[in-house]
Amino acid sequence: MNENIKVSVVIPIYNVLPYLRTCLDSLTAQTIQESEFIMVSDGASEEECSICNEYVAKDSRFKFFRREHAGVSATRNYGVAQARGEYITFVDSDDWVAPGIFEEAYELSKEKDCDVTFWNYVEVSPQKRSLQKFSLMNSGVLSKEMLITIRKNLCFVEKKRFMIIAVPWGKLYRASLVRNIPFEEDIESGEDRIFNLQIFLKDVRVVYLNRDSYFYRRNDFSITNKYRHNAFDVLMKGIRRLDDLTNGEQYTEICNETLYKFVESLSRDYFHKDNPFPFKENIDRLKQIFYSEMFRNVVNGCSFRKLNKCHKIDYLFIKCKIFPWLYIRTVLFSLKRNFF
Repeated sequence: MNENIKVSVVIPIYNVLPYLRTCLDSLTAQTIQESEFIMVSDGASEEECSICNEYVAKDSRFKFFRREHAGVSATRNYGVAQARGEYITFVDSDDWVAPGIFEEAYELSKEKDCDVTFWNYVEVSPQKRSLQKFSLMNSGVLSKEMLITIRKNLCFVEKKRFMIIAVPWGKLYRASLVRNIPFEEDIESGEDRIFNLQIFLKDVRVVYLNRDSYFYRRNDFSITNKYRHNAFDVLMKGIRRLDDLTNGEQYTEICNETLYKFVESLSRDYFHKDNPFPFKENIDRLKQIFYSEMFRNVVNGCSFRKLNKCHKIDYLFIKCKIFPWLYIRTVLFSLKRNFF
């Protein structure tokens, strides 16, 4: 490791042409000079690669690596392998960061001798900006009790503020920690939570930096909104991995998360507008899950109290085996998204 590099920033590049310069300009504006910005093409277009090369020529902190499309986990892992910094952070290439955040986070990490430093983010959409704040408290080291709460919320996010913990960006990790915990490349959904859960299951020292310094661009055309055949099976693979990592000790949280993902799969698969299969075939597939012993055990294991208002309604209909509700609720929420 080069002792002159304090912070390595890993940026996967793929299909972000309209936003790429905004992201890279925000890195150029970072005040910490002992840093490196590792841009990794995940099968990026020639125009995107040309922009990356342009920034390499302008600022010696930028480095660019070209690879075939392999997915964000493999791309991040490759970036980590190239990193020489004492600490590592991640930035998605359609997002951007506030000037000076990496220097401030690095200085706080060193002062508190922490393994992970994290900060707030702002969710940006064409309609509005929404601040996602972890706490109103001043910056400081988290207690062991809070770390236990975080582990539970990495299996099931009970309160929205814990979404800050579930993602890999907006954090500064000690490099020696990250190098031993790669992103799991065979997990297509939930890999970010799995990565962070493995981090937080260790005896780590974590500091919260109360700064609103990461800007997450909400993209309605992202992969999470596209049609995905067998979406529930894909989502369940990530959930099972969370269950394995916690040795079944977060059973209630895992059941709640499974219920949420089952409901999510309705709009991503069975009732998605791009689903090419006959309606009856989709209903038959859905019934196989809905009435299965596995799923009924999940429903019985849920904590009603921890569900949000919307999913409490879902739970009651599902608990009573009122199957038509699944289609009705999907249509209602689709109308809500279109008109509000």
